[in-house]
Amino acid sequence: MPRGTIPSMNKHPIWRILHEQGRSQKWLAKRIGRSHGHVRHCSIGQRNPGHEFRQRCADVLGIPVDMLFREVA
Repeated sequence: MPRGTIPSMNKHPIWRILHEQGRSQKWLAKRIGRSHGHVRHCSIGQRNPGHEFRQRCADVLGIPVDMLFREVA
């Protein structure tokens, strides 16, 4: 997969927003004090993100929580 490409298999808004901001999951993980694996698992649906995780991500990215963590089809 070419660098900078958003994986089509993942429709979570966090992927799109990170890509648009030129940031990575590792960057986000460091800013919110979580592991890269935790961020990845939440963004692909393998882990249910808690309220604190959702709020920290939204604050760091400057995005409302409901926009960042809405239901994805």
